[in-house]
Amino acid sequence: MKKNTIQKLLYLFFLFSGLTLWSQGLTELSVISHSEKPDYERVHIHKLKIKNNSSVEKRYRFSINNIPCNNQKNIETVLEYSLLDEKKKPITGAFKVLPKRSKALYLKITKPYNINLGSWNCVEFLVNDLQEQMSMQKAAVSSKITIKTYIPNQSNDN
Repeated sequence: MKKNTIQKLLYLFFLFSGLTLWSQGLTELSVISHSEKPDYERVHIHKLKIKNNSSVEKRYRFSINNIPCNNQKNIETVLEYSLLDEKKKPITGAFKVLPKRSKALYLKITKPYNINLGSWNCVEFLVNDLQEQMSMQKAAVSSKITIKTYIPNQSNDN
């Protein structure tokens, strides 16, 4: 009886491990192009691409967070940001990507007026697969990228 229970537990463990490995890589997030505006400009728009490599339509929810850049202890300036669709209209909730397709997104980053000059700031963009999140009952990050923004101090950077 004990041997049968152990076999069932091992089977479930390997099944779950296999499903976890299989689900990795189904969502790809990448930067197509960074803003070409000079660093001193207040608004920058970066073009991103999300690709659904699975055989079913996926619904994604996103989150965007200010994070410390490498070698920084804390966030020096909080940037404002929004996610825009292909027509550059704001995305506020979940969005869909058809199977084996990709979708262009735009990440708009706006520097506040009271910025800390001569500093780097980083924004982390995460997408969560809602179906995967519901099946695992936890926040499952499907993919993420980090975008660095430099805030020049024109008196020192010349």
